[in-house]
Amino acid sequence: MELQKRLRYINQQAKSVFEEQGYNILYLAIGFLEWREYQDSHKIRKAPLILIPIKLTRKKLGDSFKLNWTGEDILTTYHSKVN
Repeated sequence: MELQKRLRYINQQAKSVFEEQGYNILYLAIGFLEWREYQDSHKIRKAPLILIPIKLTRKKLGDSFKLNWTGEDILTTYHSKVN
């Protein structure tokens, strides 16, 4: 139940940003690069390697959400297109 609540909130926020500002903010991140800025640092930093633009959809209220690729360009950490 908590997952559905969070997905509804995320979906509402994403739709609002798209309607108001015209761009998608939902991405599925695949693979992460982990590193430390300094050798003796305890703080681990992470960056996604691949970002896939997605949208959340469901047929009717109460159904599960489905994750769908928007068809927009898939990005790598260097923002180059993946074909």
